[in-house]
Amino acid sequence: TPVVTQPTPKPAAPMPVAKDAPKPPVPVVAPLPALIPESLPTAVTPVFNGLKAPNRPVFAMGERHVLVVKPDGTLWTWGANESGQLGDGSKLASAFPIQIASKLTLTSSKPGPKDFQWVAVAAGDAHSMALRSDGTVWIWGGDKNSLLGTNGQGIARPHRVTLPGPVVSIACSAQSSFAALANGALYAWGRNTFAELGMGDHIDRPKPQIIPLTLPVSKVAGRKRIIYALMEDHSAWLWGDGDFGSSGALSRRDRTRPTKLGFDSDWSEITGGEGHALGVRTDGTLWAVGEGLIGQLGDGARSKRLTPAQSGNAKHWMSVGAAGQHSFGLTKQGDLFAWGENPGGVLGNGTTLPQVTPVRIPPQAGWLSVVAGETFTVALRTDGSLWAWGENRHGELGVGNQISSWVPVRVSFSEIRLVQKPLADFSEMIPARQ
Repeated sequence: TPVVTQPTPKPAAPMPVAKDAPKPPVPVVAPLPALIPESLPTAVTPVFNGLKAPNRPVFAMGERHVLVVKPDGTLWTWGANESGQLGDGSKLASAFPIQIASKLTLTSSKPGPKDFQWVAVAAGDAHSMALRSDGTVWIWGGDKNSLLGTNGQGIARPHRVTLPGPVVSIACSAQSSFAALANGALYAWGRNTFAELGMGDHIDRPKPQIIPLTLPVSKVAGRKRIIYALMEDHSAWLWGDGDFGSSGALSRRDRTRPTKLGFDSDWSEITGGEGHALGVRTDGTLWAVGEGLIGQLGDGARSKRLTPAQSGNAKHWMSVGAAGQHSFGLTKQGDLFAWGENPGGVLGNGTTLPQVTPVRIPPQAGWLSVVAGETFTVALRTDGSLWAWGENRHGELGVGNQISSWVPVRVSFSEIRLVQKPLADFSEMIPARQ
């Protein structure tokens, strides 16, 4: 299949994101070559120097798999792999972390000064995305409803997505993908059954297209069939499935274009689950809206909120996480709290009972970040260790077995045997699973 390339853009001012802005050239996803070349380039000049490996592990979760970028810029995956979402070239699940390297040379297993590094990850139900330090986006895994632009065929190894400029952040919903460019423009592609692409219709997009926004995007988060975006002015916006109901007083019809949440512009965090949304304001207060019958709003009321309202009086909240019908909150002191539905011990408090108000997850303090999944949870502690809990049928806890846990257990990065295998333009480190 011939590789479709994008013409080199002429130097210009930052791309406008106003609604009436001219539509840019449609980028394409370049297909994988039919054969792996005999020789690979040993050095590539970065497009720009704006991205560096994170100073702490960053991670993302799909429906049953996990992606992690370590501070050294290496990428690790584990869990279910029926659609190739682990990126190791197979469809075998793994109960322990597998490393996929970003370097372009074939002589060393450790990234050198001229090697690119991974800096961020995102995951859909059964597909994965990663952002490299050169601003390029790579994608792999299942392809349903034109998800990856590969004519319905999933790909089990990282595959570059061509975009009109360097990317600074990425996100996924269930079967859609998003990339925010350095100029604040937001591109999307994939499934659009519930208007999750925010382009004013329900038409799937097999190739990235720009979302019409009036403000530059600061952060975007995808949750199943609804998307949340935080703008540079700290306003919160959302679009997608109206049945999820987390838009508060807005219509329950699908929001085909980005719609502002409330009237305020003082949000520092925004995310949501299946029917509810959570946000943290710049003053550290916690706010919630949407369905609350199982306690997912954390106010103890078991009722629906049509407009955002504060949950509790505390002003110590730093970040939030949500999935399904449960929620998490992390305080500035490093305490992790959970509330809502508790299937399979997903809250991590040692039970499977629902909680209508926040309960502290042991051990006290020391938590740094958390990502919520529908059936399992992963969190990071200040010492750099990763912990997981909940269901573990596909090895999604990363502890080397398939035993579920109602309390946090530490992810194991030990006993990894690496076998080097080249890709089209970078080498891949694949563990030998025996």
